[in-house]
Amino acid sequence: MNSAIDACARSHPPARQSTALDIFECAISPLNREDGTKKAGGALSPNVFTFGSLLACCARNGDIAASAELLRVLEAGEEYPDVALNEVLYSTVISACERADVPDVELALEVLNRGVRTLYEGSKGVVVDDKERKMKARTKGTMGVVGYNAAISAMARSGRWKMAVQLLGEMILHSRSSPKTSVLSRSNPNFGPLESIRDNLDDPVRPLLQHTDIAGVTVPKPDGVTFGTVLAACERAGEWDGLLNVARAATEYGIDLDGMAL
Repeated sequence: MNSAIDACARSHPPARQSTALDIFECAISPLNREDGTKKAGGALSPNVFTFGSLLACCARNGDIAASAELLRVLEAGEEYPDVALNEVLYSTVISACERADVPDVELALEVLNRGVRTLYEGSKGVVVDDKERKMKARTKGTMGVVGYNAAISAMARSGRWKMAVQLLGEMILHSRSSPKTSVLSRSNPNFGPLESIRDNLDDPVRPLLQHTDIAGVTVPKPDGVTFGTVLAACERAGEWDGLLNVARAATEYGIDLDGMAL
């Protein structure tokens, strides 16, 4: 089942999403589709790799609705209680938001923040209430840089370059051992990369990352893809001063800009 669904996800674009869903429904059913009799081998049990491949199909096609619904079912934990939520599932849904014909920036950011909170609370054994107890017990890992990059890419594709720069700035700030202050605050430490991009931003603005004030929540360091995507956002918007500021910040942060970024 997993191999067949993965093949659908990897097929030449568009991904064969309907075929993958058909394979999934057929495999998990205890009955034969042809005559309604019980299968000799019984129904198959999907795991996290099954849903990772299904979400990959949806993401490659930019199907936000199907991706969000699959994640909702997994978070509820009623139908598939043995499937552990992880950063790949959340990052893939964010990728769907980015790949849609009209990127959904708000949902991408919402899923990012939800993933950060859910995975953190699961890793720490935090239980908010009885309703969330099962979900917290089924989480694994933390949100890595891939999910953040996908959210920034959604911002870049939708022309929201300032938001992309702001998220980069918050990643730089909160991935360091520094006071938990807003990246836009004039009282921030004069850390080179932050200083380089600060003039691109309006002051004040609402922080994009919602859980950085919780002790133990980790924010990954931005990588070359992060900076490259923000540079692309500035280039698409024709914001050349902003582009130069971000390029300067990348150099100060120790990122080697490749030929594409330059």
